[in-house]
Amino acid sequence: MKAPIWNSLSPRKRKFAFWILGLLLFYTVAGFLILPPIVRAVAVKQLSRQLDREASIQKIKINPFALSTTVRGLLIKDKDGQPFISWDEVYVNFQLSSFLGHPWVFKEISTSKPYVHVKINEDGTFNFSDILTRFSAGAAPAKPKAEARPLAVCIEQVRVEGARADLENRRAAGNPSVASENHSPGNVENATTNAVNHAAADSSAPNLSLLRSVTNAVARLLDNAKQLSGTVNNLDVTNCAVHLEDWAHSRPAKLDLSDITLAAKNISNLPVTNLTAQLSLRWNKDGSIKVATTVLLRPLTADVQLDLDQLDLGTLDPYLEPKLDLFILSSQAGLHGKVSMRTPENQLPEITFGGDARLDHFHTVDGVMAEDLLKWDSLRVSGIDVNVNPETVTVREIAVDNAYARLVIETNQTINLFNALRLTNAPPTNQTQVAVANSSGTTGLSLPQISVGSVAISNTTINFTDRSLQPNVNMVIEKAGGTISGISSEQLQHADLNLHAIVDGIGPADITGTINPFSGTLTNDIKVSVKDVDLTPTGPYSAKFAGYSIAEGKLNLDLNYKLVGKKLNAKNVITLDQFTFGEQVNSPDATHLPVRLAIAILKDREGKIILDVPVNGSLDDPKFRIGKVVQRAIVNILEKVATSPFSLIGAAFGGGGEELGYQDFAPAGRELTADDTRKLDVLAKALYARPGLQMEIVGSIDPRGDRDGLQRAALDRQIRTQVWMKLRKSEQATTSVDRITLSPDDRARWIKKLYGEAVADGKITPQLIAADTNLAAYAALVLPRRLVEEKGATKLMTVAKNGTATNTVYQTKLVPPPDPMEAVLLATFPVEASELGTLAADRAKAVRACLLATGKVEAKRLFLMENQTGGVRSNGSRVYLQFR
Repeated sequence: MKAPIWNSLSPRKRKFAFWILGLLLFYTVAGFLILPPIVRAVAVKQLSRQLDREASIQKIKINPFALSTTVRGLLIKDKDGQPFISWDEVYVNFQLSSFLGHPWVFKEISTSKPYVHVKINEDGTFNFSDILTRFSAGAAPAKPKAEARPLAVCIEQVRVEGARADLENRRAAGNPSVASENHSPGNVENATTNAVNHAAADSSAPNLSLLRSVTNAVARLLDNAKQLSGTVNNLDVTNCAVHLEDWAHSRPAKLDLSDITLAAKNISNLPVTNLTAQLSLRWNKDGSIKVATTVLLRPLTADVQLDLDQLDLGTLDPYLEPKLDLFILSSQAGLHGKVSMRTPENQLPEITFGGDARLDHFHTVDGVMAEDLLKWDSLRVSGIDVNVNPETVTVREIAVDNAYARLVIETNQTINLFNALRLTNAPPTNQTQVAVANSSGTTGLSLPQISVGSVAISNTTINFTDRSLQPNVNMVIEKAGGTISGISSEQLQHADLNLHAIVDGIGPADITGTINPFSGTLTNDIKVSVKDVDLTPTGPYSAKFAGYSIAEGKLNLDLNYKLVGKKLNAKNVITLDQFTFGEQVNSPDATHLPVRLAIAILKDREGKIILDVPVNGSLDDPKFRIGKVVQRAIVNILEKVATSPFSLIGAAFGGGGEELGYQDFAPAGRELTADDTRKLDVLAKALYARPGLQMEIVGSIDPRGDRDGLQRAALDRQIRTQVWMKLRKSEQATTSVDRITLSPDDRARWIKKLYGEAVADGKITPQLIAADTNLAAYAALVLPRRLVEEKGATKLMTVAKNGTATNTVYQTKLVPPPDPMEAVLLATFPVEASELGTLAADRAKAVRACLLATGKVEAKRLFLMENQTGGVRSNGSRVYLQFR
């Protein structure tokens, strides 16, 4: 059935209705289906061409009836292929009323997850510098028509969700170059461009380049704003609140801004119009922010008065999570000052700040153990004066009061500070090695001119705990304070250093001197003095690495470091007073060096160990580490004590080297020579100066030489006895056997006589001669002489020719007697092993007696020792000494 309304229409009206429906259908199809892909293709092409970068858009959606456009999945890649600008979605809702009235009205402009990546290149330019150059280098804008109406825009709602920006600095150190920009004349931005280019050419920091880009952008915006003008006489906002929540991190960041009040006047882009505004709000519960500003756009001038009080920064600490693992429990930040900007003609803007800042009641804990990490009652920075162009920073005083820091080595060997800074012990990668190489081979960025009148520190405490050892190590540096005055980057000015502290409540520590932290050529002279620090808290370290606990001892340090440029000349005098090891501890990490002996050798009679460890080197040498040099020097001393203790003693007390460790004796001798006595005098001085030393004394013999010497002594005594017995009774009463003297001729006659008696008595036998190959040779020399009995001589000659040695015990080549007859006769005097043992013992006693005779060594410190392997020590006619 046909519709009655349609039937009632005339053919002409029906044709018009068909056209209307067709146009509506075409409008709908074109708006929803045809136009979006066309707009998408044109937009991608134009963006890629205008920005000279790859651009892509996933989808464009147009609602022709709501006059809204949605752009989804925009991605503009940088020239290196990395994302530059992107968003998930942008929604724009244009109002139909804009076609009927003058203002352009947008009901809503919203964006979801916008992203921008800003990078400072190695040459100091930005990754978008070419875009600024492209858009600012075009022809001057055409003159507006004489009666063109200014453009008016009204946006009812702007919404941004999930915005993110990345800043990357790849600028090479020491490379000040920044690409210049060319601008066409005739607009506002050109007035500042040349000044910025010249300033950038002389600057090595990227902040002026950033200032240049911002200045150019603002100048271009103001130039384009000539087509748009407007004024708001009064703007009042009262009793507003904003609640911010950011759930992007594991811990949400929440911030409440309440009692927001804004009063602004003369909001306009017209020339010579002063914009004034006052903003106040409450930061969470107790903080407050007040801002008062006056702005003049042409020329660009601004004054901003800032008053920030008791801002709690703890609500924002989730943003520190990627870099720091800590919690801010409390803080009260404040800033009072004025920011001013002036724009001289054809120059960069001059931006200055003057005021004071503070951070009070600051308290942080580490994110692993939730223990105190860093806190202080007050941090005040007074008299701040900052100028961006030229770059200068001046601070009258920095004052820190009642600060506390805690350094902990955990049971797993990690350090709480490194954990909080998220530092790991991963091996260096190629990139880090290249970075280190570049940093060592190039100079750093030029710093602004910095001046700090004084840094005052009072009542500071540093607590150190090492839980990796049992028992734990605990030390406290407290009551630290002092001043650092006159810090300046000017080459001719140095800073005076005067700091002091107390270590573990007893030992005072002072750091004094002059420093030039910003100079690479001037001298830094620092002196560190630490007195009477108790070493018993460090006993666990001694137990682990030395194998002994510490019974008592104090540490004194006198350090003097002079650094001229990169050349270091350091004196390290380390004094241990009354240092004494305690009980032995079974530790697998303990050294095998004789540490007790080392302490005894190094400790003087006053109970002090003084180590003088000079250090010289260049900080440019990557292998030079002060701590390692000092540690290596101390270890070298201990190793020298272990391997060459007598050399160390001789060097300290004017004696020889390792020859102090033994005393030589003549064959069969028991008496010390004058040279040996002098050596023992040196040892006596050392033992007196080192009362902790004890000495072991071991006698030794030479089996061949001492046996021969004892035989000669027995022969001589027998001859003197024979002579003494022939004396008259009266002469015997006044003369002892030992005092009998013989001439060489008398001695030769007695040897001949005793030799004949020995042959006659059968003491000289073939077996006796065969026992020693030397005797056979001597006997062959004796046989041609007239002897007492011919048979005995003939027998001896036969043995000498045919006999062979059956015992080769005495193979030592010694100086033979001048008379072969005497050599054969000596073999008839037997030497028992007990006699050799007695000889070794007598020698040891002689050395002990000599040391005791000096009056410098107590008898209880000298020990006569037996040979550790049993029997008599047979390492020569000596007495061996050993410390213990």
